[in-house]
Amino acid sequence: MLGVALAGAVGVTVGPRAVGAALTMALPSGYGARERAENERQFEETGSSLVSTGVRTDTEPMARLFDRLGTIEEAHWVLEAPGPAHPALRAPGEAMAYALLRLPAGQVAQLLLGKEVVPSGPPPFRDHDRPVADSRTPHALAAFAPAGATWESTRDYSWTSNAEGHGVRFDRSSGTVHVTAHQPRVPLI
Repeated sequence: MLGVALAGAVGVTVGPRAVGAALTMALPSGYGARERAENERQFEETGSSLVSTGVRTDTEPMARLFDRLGTIEEAHWVLEAPGPAHPALRAPGEAMAYALLRLPAGQVAQLLLGKEVVPSGPPPFRDHDRPVADSRTPHALAAFAPAGATWESTRDYSWTSNAEGHGVRFDRSSGTVHVTAHQPRVPLI
């Protein structure tokens, strides 16, 4: 593992098989051969230790996570986290949730009433759906973003107490909210 870290520090490119092999050596001895093979295969195929739920449409998990938004009529969301092939890397709450939520008519305006609102620009979407450790929303959710939206955000207001960090953008005309949550503290799946 030191060799991989040293190679990264001096700018040497290390392939996914080498990273998988280094990870295999760093894992506890009780870790089985099948799991090591799954680790290496996942790194080789995706370049990432993260896995994705794919697009989900159940509203209750998002209502639990973003408990201060009120009623959610429609949800399209993705949860990305270290996969089952990586128990040594999986820490409680180590995940990222991304969602586009549609609220009832007028609810966004009510939520923003009396709050300082600033233009925020469109949500950044990836050009692919591979789960990777970056803050851009998975490409699969782009199809659910309203066309011509005017995105706004608020300052100094927390829309959830159920995550380590979060981002929220609102489009008043469509009643759509784009949310991200880092390390959710409530069960989502």
